[in-house]
Amino acid sequence: MFHHKFSSLQRDLTRQLGRPVISKTDAVALETDIYKHTGKLVSYNTIRRFFGLAHGGEPRESVLNIYAEYLGYESYALYNMSQERHQFYNDWQTTIHKSNWTQEEREELIDRAIGEDRVAQSMVLSVFWNLYRSAPYEDWIPWFQCRAWHLNVDSFGLRLFYNNALSESLRRRVTNQAEAEELVQHDAIVQWSIHFFVDYSTLMDGYFHHISKAMHTRYGASIFTSGLMSVRHIWNNTWNEAIPYLKEVISIGYNPEHYPVLNSRYFSSLVYLEHHEQGRLSSTTILQIQQAFNHSEAHLHYLLALELFPTLAMCGYAQEVIDLAQFNSGFGTERIHWSAALDLDLSRLALMLAHAQLGNFTDFSEYELQITPKIWYASYSRYQQALYSLAERRLGRSEFKYPDSLAYYPGIAAMP
Repeated sequence: MFHHKFSSLQRDLTRQLGRPVISKTDAVALETDIYKHTGKLVSYNTIRRFFGLAHGGEPRESVLNIYAEYLGYESYALYNMSQERHQFYNDWQTTIHKSNWTQEEREELIDRAIGEDRVAQSMVLSVFWNLYRSAPYEDWIPWFQCRAWHLNVDSFGLRLFYNNALSESLRRRVTNQAEAEELVQHDAIVQWSIHFFVDYSTLMDGYFHHISKAMHTRYGASIFTSGLMSVRHIWNNTWNEAIPYLKEVISIGYNPEHYPVLNSRYFSSLVYLEHHEQGRLSSTTILQIQQAFNHSEAHLHYLLALELFPTLAMCGYAQEVIDLAQFNSGFGTERIHWSAALDLDLSRLALMLAHAQLGNFTDFSEYELQITPKIWYASYSRYQQALYSLAERRLGRSEFKYPDSLAYYPGIAAMP
């Protein structure tokens, strides 16, 4: 049956007529009233079929246009547009003034958002913005626990989008160490707003500077927390303080069952430590990395390269980056997964650094044309800008596009 599709139109027709259409007599009355107001005829049998009083298919467009004219619109398309507009306003009015949600209402809104309902997506964004801005942490958790967030790749991607879109709200909410320590007491928030929002743009100071310390204090050594602490010290050019954290990560080791970003951080730690202590990479490390790409699913290669490739490039292992890129099938993923298109710019920046170091101007220019700085994640953008300017410096340019971002990370700026 098609009646749900036209329920608004059915409702407005009966409202205009002044009585429900539930019998042949009502259908005849509506036929007469339509003709009186429009001079156009819609038979009572057509009306009966439209209201489910007789069997039949969907009404023709010409009939829908007459119904719309009877209601004061030039066409059904304009009527429909008006209904969508009013529904949008009604939805928003209800949402922005709503303070008490049942879990069923939360689930319904999240289901709609993940189902590509743009109105629902924007409403969720508004709800989360208000949560992050001022609501107690306990109020965040029921929204994070909606079952739809864990359904598929699309729901995963939408979680990434919300965390990055709301990045400034998080930064303003957590401005000191005490606030960071309070936030990380909530495991559901850690899983949602920290694991999904590694904010390299405030790792040296501000939000993620506090969060990374609070996370390591609460959870102890792990690839996630120890990796963040080591990177912060390396990028601050305090290598000696980074060494214990690098060794914590390396002691945990590579695990093919880990999420690829964690393995990327493990290999990145291995590269940093070998570079610092030996000034070169061991053949064993290179082989391990090659094998990791071979053992990982191709559509996740871009995540395996996420931290590893820029680390290799910054440390000056240009040929290794270029050689290992042949094992990375991630560049075919960006056409399928929207977040891959943004994450892969880190691999492109690594390749720019490598080709700049080797003097390959043509290859450098090719990757420079492919990167998309205007849509970089807020959480990575300052870091990516620093990599861009380091690549420009290696290429020999006298002026850099993002000199302030490069200066923000003294350790990166100190790279040759």
